[in-house]
Amino acid sequence: MLSARLSVVVLALACAGVAAAPAAASLDGAPTVVAAGLDTPWDVVPLSDGRTLVTERPGRIRVIGSDGALRPAPAYSDPTARKFLGLEPHPDHARNGLLYLYVSRPSGSSVVRLKDTGTELALDRVVFPGPIATDGNHDGGRMRFGPDGKLYVTTGDIHDPDLPQDRQSLNGKILRLNDDGSAPLDNPFVGEGGNASFVWSTGHRHPQGLAWDDRGRLWQTEHGPSGEQYDAVKYPGGAGRCCRDELNLIVRGGNYGWPVISGGDTRPGLIAPVAQSGTSVAWAPGGLAFAGDGKLYAPMLRDVHLRQFTLDAGDGVASQQALYRGTFGRLRAASYDPCRAALWFTADGASAAVHRVAVGLEGRPAPGCGGAAAPMAPRSPSPAAAIRARQLRGERRREPTLAPPRAGSPPAAPPRYAGPGSRAWRAAGAWSCAAVASARVASRSGSASAATAASAASRSPLARSRVARPSPCRCVSRRSPGASCAPRPAGR
Repeated sequence: MLSARLSVVVLALACAGVAAAPAAASLDGAPTVVAAGLDTPWDVVPLSDGRTLVTERPGRIRVIGSDGALRPAPAYSDPTARKFLGLEPHPDHARNGLLYLYVSRPSGSSVVRLKDTGTELALDRVVFPGPIATDGNHDGGRMRFGPDGKLYVTTGDIHDPDLPQDRQSLNGKILRLNDDGSAPLDNPFVGEGGNASFVWSTGHRHPQGLAWDDRGRLWQTEHGPSGEQYDAVKYPGGAGRCCRDELNLIVRGGNYGWPVISGGDTRPGLIAPVAQSGTSVAWAPGGLAFAGDGKLYAPMLRDVHLRQFTLDAGDGVASQQALYRGTFGRLRAASYDPCRAALWFTADGASAAVHRVAVGLEGRPAPGCGGAAAPMAPRSPSPAAAIRARQLRGERRREPTLAPPRAGSPPAAPPRYAGPGSRAWRAAGAWSCAAVASARVASRSGSASAATAASAASRSPLARSRVARPSPCRCVSRRSPGASCAPRPAGR
């Protein structure tokens, strides 16, 4: 049955004139053109009500309706802007209608917030004025909300080698913001004050795609060097080199080395990429999406293909595959849509269009998505897809906030980060599961210690991080008062 299904898929791809992807690709059938005639579609955002928003770089936001038709007039435009780049819905968008847009002007770039009424978009306010310096080229500009409810923003180095290593510069960074544009108190450099308060990671050249996997890890794509003639002693990573485009695993406070290192270079205190294009091939990656099949997909502008990364059981890449090379032209943006179980991606230039392809060979879409979205064949959701689906439905988790210090009191030390990717989050481990087990036993036996055990479980680092993912504890003998709970094996 499965082999017959694969034969049909390969035949359909061949008839459509599209390079057939092997079954391992987990992309079911040929991509379809959803909308064409666009001007540099820079980001694509599927919404839970069936609409899809697309930013056009010259300064417009277009709407593809739930009927699949591109609306003729922009939903929002700004003729004074140099560029519209990243667009990201608020985790509570289904309820509050808020969207975040990265806008570049000659005077600098900023993040603005829009209000979506369902029929039009209007400016709400500027949430992060920056200004983020711009040279009209290396601006970064990708934005994504993480499982922690924070907004992550990429910024480019604007061809200035001094900025990526300067924590008081907003350029060459990944920034992390609250939804009101303020700096989260658990950012790694908040104690330094100034612009460093907003910085999550440093040492980036031209960071592009951002995506979280089903283990809560943040992945990022980045452009490598393109022949910069920097001081070979001070900045050897950018001294006349080419290519070396990157896939990085981003950690809190990490320094990714540009322009001191690039590609496969290593140096103490600097983080090398998990995968890179090598010394003779330039990918020029655009966005990045983690799809319901558990794989990363990165559209490539220079090497004109959709690259699939299969992750291994550790922190690496098990395999890579180039899909649709040369078929659709320069590929720029990618987003996974759990409501349709589909991958969306955009193409630039003369073939500028928005494409959609189903993900997975069997299963079903993530449950609970609303709207009149065009039905797709059933697919299996991954935990990451479930996270995204909950965000689309507006089920954002609420986090405690710290009260401001009293007047005259010394500044409090920044709280220790215990969110996704932290040591506490990775190793919450046995004692937190033991607390869960204790709570279960106490509740079944009617013990007065039930509240105490439950309270202990809620104080674990894992509970404090409250990542939207399956329970990390696996409990056995559920009907027995002596039930035990242990950490769930990785990847389950």
